[in-house]
Amino acid sequence: MTSQKFTVFLGMSEPYVQDKLRNIWNRYSNIADCQTIKAFGQEIKEIQQLAMAAGSDDINGSTSNSGDKNSGCTFFWLEYEDFDWDLMHRNPNEMVFGNAYFIRKGLIRKAQMSYNFRIHMAKNSDSCLYKNVPETWIFDLDDIDYLDEAMQECFEVDQALVNNECIVGEGGDRDAIQRFILKPSLTGRGAGIHIFDTHTRLEEILRSEMASDVEDEYNEDLEESENKNNGNINGDSVSNDNSFRVPTMDDDNEGLTLSQQRNNQWQLQPVSQIREFVIQRYIDKPLLLPKYSNRKFHIRTYVLAVGSIKVYVYKQMLALFAPESYDNDGLMLDNLGAHLTNTCLQAKRESFDEDKAVELFWELATKDNETGENSLNRQGLEVIYAQIKDTLASCFAAIISQTSTFQPWPNCMEQFGFDFLVDENLRVYLLEANAYPDFKQTGKRFEGLVEGFMESSVSAALHMMNAKSQITEQLPEIPKDLELVHEAMLR
Repeated sequence: MTSQKFTVFLGMSEPYVQDKLRNIWNRYSNIADCQTIKAFGQEIKEIQQLAMAAGSDDINGSTSNSGDKNSGCTFFWLEYEDFDWDLMHRNPNEMVFGNAYFIRKGLIRKAQMSYNFRIHMAKNSDSCLYKNVPETWIFDLDDIDYLDEAMQECFEVDQALVNNECIVGEGGDRDAIQRFILKPSLTGRGAGIHIFDTHTRLEEILRSEMASDVEDEYNEDLEESENKNNGNINGDSVSNDNSFRVPTMDDDNEGLTLSQQRNNQWQLQPVSQIREFVIQRYIDKPLLLPKYSNRKFHIRTYVLAVGSIKVYVYKQMLALFAPESYDNDGLMLDNLGAHLTNTCLQAKRESFDEDKAVELFWELATKDNETGENSLNRQGLEVIYAQIKDTLASCFAAIISQTSTFQPWPNCMEQFGFDFLVDENLRVYLLEANAYPDFKQTGKRFEGLVEGFMESSVSAALHMMNAKSQITEQLPEIPKDLELVHEAMLR
């Protein structure tokens, strides 16, 4: 069988990702006609429709004159909100492929993930999620005046805070204090995360968050009013978008402006809208490594889900460190520089040092002649990695069982970024999952890791397409660093 050409349309808004993907796809120019899309929004949907109607002609309207027979197969590598999902779904012969799943909120929304985990664990008493996921409570609050009522839905947390206050008031053992972490269900990049151990502190946090929302709402309304009065700003026409609709559970991006979708920033909802959070038991004894100044770190793991469904983990992982040494003193909870490890937050600091913020996971092990408390050898890294793989397998087993919140279409695939924390006993905890991970946060030192994951993803995409359309007999092997951890055939 001779190779048949197919078309790849690249339309990623981040140049860092777009350039890397273009370079990788161009290596397969014998079978892939790689075209770059510079339009966004409705224009890009029209391009998709025209390309399919024309049998994958050039996006400018001219048919490829290479002489190669076109397979009729098309791959769209786009931002989520730029997809024509009707086109992806109604394609009967599965000749149209894409780099995202339409419905995956059951994985990337913290509250929905927690809910799905609960259902799975209730049916599977031996699931590793019992030990590898922090105890989590879903916390809804639409008005700070109803905080006491909302806390009744998180009775264990409420009682723990009462006990903490008794310990402090009676001068008891502060090591017995239980701490919790509050996370907005829909934010990314470390936004809106706070640590608390008393009712007073929790109320202060929520009042501050909601006061910020009121100010943001006022500024947005003021700007909208000015736009209407002026007609346009800088020559751009005014959008009639309603920026303050509540995102529904029926669509991952319904009710969001394009900028909110692109940045995955959900902090600008007004106070009148329901605020959904999760409260997790804080892992206050993380693994600390003396060679890295006893700074807290989490592990960023890249995951690729393909079709319906194979789940791969990319073995080359990152360790992202907090900028300051960790201190478990309850009086230092405001010092997020010691508690939060997100590099996106650190980059805003003047003292940010990329070389100290990110390391390769497999290089964390101490040398053979280094010993001492919390030393970590290669065997310890293998123990951690084995838990990560098991946890990912159980995670996807739980998520895909809830088809209303996660639907892996056979002609789609998606990259995810998972964050894990390790405690002093080498126990791994799954913290969260993110769609469209921010690869740029990897830093310049480890661009090769990102390129390796991208190349692995392209290889997997070729295998997925070839299974449907037989585009070539000379497929690249899926790299060994991309390890299969879960497989299920859904109908």
